[in-house]
Amino acid sequence: TNANITGNSTIGGTLNVTGATTLANSTIAGTLNVTGATTLANSTIAGTLSVTGASTLSSATISGTCTASKYVTSSDSRLKKNIQDVDNGLDVLMELKPVSYQKESSIGMNDFGTTEYGFLAQDVKKVLPEVVYESNNADKLLSINYTSFIPLLTNAVQVQQTQIDSYKNQMEALKKENELLKKQLNELKEAVDKLIKK
Repeated sequence: TNANITGNSTIGGTLNVTGATTLANSTIAGTLNVTGATTLANSTIAGTLSVTGASTLSSATISGTCTASKYVTSSDSRLKKNIQDVDNGLDVLMELKPVSYQKESSIGMNDFGTTEYGFLAQDVKKVLPEVVYESNNADKLLSINYTSFIPLLTNAVQVQQTQIDSYKNQMEALKKENELLKKQLNELKEAVDKLIKK
């Protein structure tokens, strides 16, 4: 059955829906299982979200696990303006501090059972404030848009590859110069040997 839940709704347990689902301004304290198209807008899920079918998320907060077989982000050039090349990826990445940590699902839960690798949002905000988001709830939790790191990583690899290619060319040039010097040294030694024999 289709579900259309809008307007400051709170569901305390598990919501299982087969069919199209729309949630707006809703809070689900448990798990949301949907088979069918799903739209979430300005909603919070404190448990796990499992969707089979197309999903649209807009300002949705999921404290548990969100599982999908594919995740895509709109990136059409028609949606963008002020497009500029990224040319400082390596510099930006060198300012970040990757860490490992144990993480609780939400503040005060004390369920530090999950070990992850990533960054601390407070640290990232100092370097890349545009990829850090603050929640609208009382906790003001900070989140990171990790997808935004991909262009920086791509640029950093490109910059490093250019440096590697430049070093390779310098090495080749030095190798040729070394060969030429060895040849000249051998010729000089031969000339000296001839002079000595006279």
